[in-house]
Amino acid sequence: MTYPNLKSLIITEEENGIFLLGNGQKFVQVPEIGIQVISMMDGTRSIPEIHDLTLERFDADIDIEAFLKTLRSAQILDRPQVKNNMFDHIQSNYAGIPFCAPAYILFIALLVMAIGSYMLGIIPFPTYDTVLVTQSSAVNLLILTVLSWIIIAVHESFHILAARSLDLHAEVSLGIRMRFPIVQTNPFARCP
Repeated sequence: MTYPNLKSLIITEEENGIFLLGNGQKFVQVPEIGIQVISMMDGTRSIPEIHDLTLERFDADIDIEAFLKTLRSAQILDRPQVKNNMFDHIQSNYAGIPFCAPAYILFIALLVMAIGSYMLGIIPFPTYDTVLVTQSSAVNLLILTVLSWIIIAVHESFHILAARSLDLHAEVSLGIRMRFPIVQTNPFARCP
């Protein structure tokens, strides 16, 4: 007896009771009752049990086998194919180091030290003159752009580490957010 588990599928509501159901690459439209059937497929119920529940709860005689066959033929139940990249070689146990308790303590200690150094006057608080290092607006803009790219790159590298700590495939792409790099993860594509 099979116990289908479809918890990993993406479900998005469109309008008028129509939903998008997909695996991250391919999507199909299904009515609300189809989403209810999918939500029952959590690995704890057999197909006959799901059929009986839909008949009891929704008064609908749905052929669950045919529904699954339709999803399978639309390739919704298949894991998306992904190409390996250089981030897939980062092992999850090493990628999780920045997200452990000692790392959190270190981050909090650094934050407290930075705030304390400003409050005690050890480091002066940045002013307009210290941020703009030259009189040229073009040079200042270029410097601030480079600095912002560096900050975004560090930020996105932590996204990569977070994805790899969960053993997820992560990719860096150039996003539409002011042409800054963004990290995209695919929760359905586990790395080999």
